[in-house]
Amino acid sequence: MLPIKLLLKDKIAPLYNYIMESRSEYLLISYPKTGRTWLRYLIGNVLFQELGIEEPFLSDTNYILKPWKIRDKYETIPSIYYSHDDRPHRKKRLQIESNKKRFYNKSVIFLYRDPRAVAVSQYYSLKERTLINPYKGSLSEFIRDEEYGPANYIHYLNIWMKEKSKFKNILFLSYEELSLDTKKSLSAVMNILGFNVGNDTLNIAINKSDFKQMQKLEEKEKNNHVIARKNEKKPNSAKMRKGKIDGYREELSEEDLTFLNELISERLDKRYGFQL
Repeated sequence: MLPIKLLLKDKIAPLYNYIMESRSEYLLISYPKTGRTWLRYLIGNVLFQELGIEEPFLSDTNYILKPWKIRDKYETIPSIYYSHDDRPHRKKRLQIESNKKRFYNKSVIFLYRDPRAVAVSQYYSLKERTLINPYKGSLSEFIRDEEYGPANYIHYLNIWMKEKSKFKNILFLSYEELSLDTKKSLSAVMNILGFNVGNDTLNIAINKSDFKQMQKLEEKEKNNHVIARKNEKKPNSAKMRKGKIDGYREELSEEDLTFLNELISERLDKRYGFQL
């Protein structure tokens, strides 16, 4: 039996997200498993340096952005909210919100990732970390799931590309760009948030947010449901699982990889530019 608190939290999440999105000037929006946790660490470590914040850096960086908490003390912290949008991963493909007009007047960072990597990472998250309706099938079955598999994510990406030109201020950033040139990408993110950050600050933030440091924090914060590994005997239940750009190649069979490549080629907006 799942805790009532967890079930209630899942039910009220859409309303909570709507309220927080409407109150925030800046939004970092992403589909699950696209690298948001890492980018949150990076942003948090820059803000702590830029604003001289002495509070400990915890896993849930939203806490520094809520007015009833630390923003009462540090009013210069930008009102950022990290959102999974309308929770498309919990909806059937054609139920996903088809326009983003409620965000048009916000400053938005849209983080995305190679659908092949998202498919593998999301599969393990749904199978090993999710407590409410965990996925029961195989990886091969998941990537062929038209409603909740990568077809869902590709549909979501296409919606955002179609809506992109309607925003007053938006940065499209891929996890791959963030990985290959972290300093340049982080600088662009901080510019959207109104900060012109120097190289020293960026370097320190990057060093404090590297994958090994994040894994150490995951190990330390065993009682924190946000990042704690769900099962110590199952490495794939980790929040920070591998962090590789092309780690999906180690997980997918040749047949499954061919299927995903064809799916991306046929359905994904070519402007995303992923190499197949």
